[in-house]
Amino acid sequence: MTITITESGMDFGPYPKNDVFHIEQSQTFKKLKGVQIGEFVLLRGGKLLFIEAKSSSPRPETHPDFQTFIAEIHEKLANSLTLSVAALLKRHGAANSELPPPIRGVSLSQVEFLLILVLPDHPDKALAPIRDALGSSLRAFCNIWSPAEIVVLNRQSAQNRNLII
Repeated sequence: MTITITESGMDFGPYPKNDVFHIEQSQTFKKLKGVQIGEFVLLRGGKLLFIEAKSSSPRPETHPDFQTFIAEIHEKLANSLTLSVAALLKRHGAANSELPPPIRGVSLSQVEFLLILVLPDHPDKALAPIRDALGSSLRAFCNIWSPAEIVVLNRQSAQNRNLII
């Protein structure tokens, strides 16, 4: 059985249902108030991918809200990873049972984390400044959760990585 998640004008998937934690739809998340979260978590090749999608973003060089945008994405990706690990550690009642068995079985000491932002209509040249700003913002977080990597993709690069249809 597979799952496809539609977000920001893209169809993510199809993925094996047991490899996806649709964190945004989880009861654990819904019980938390005032917490920003990403779209979903995907287990792929021994890595946990924390995915956030936005249909647009401000331009770093011309838009005054760019740092606010980066702070929002930082919060969503960091909270997604933290809540997922909290669920694995059974910190939120039934949260662990919401995780599919393959994700529940992840070894926290071995798994790598990828924090992924997908901006579908951005040209390739516009991705690097966003990745750099997000990387700077999340540097300490990624060092703590090592190994953790930040990836910013557009529609084509997300398709090349088999994240979207």
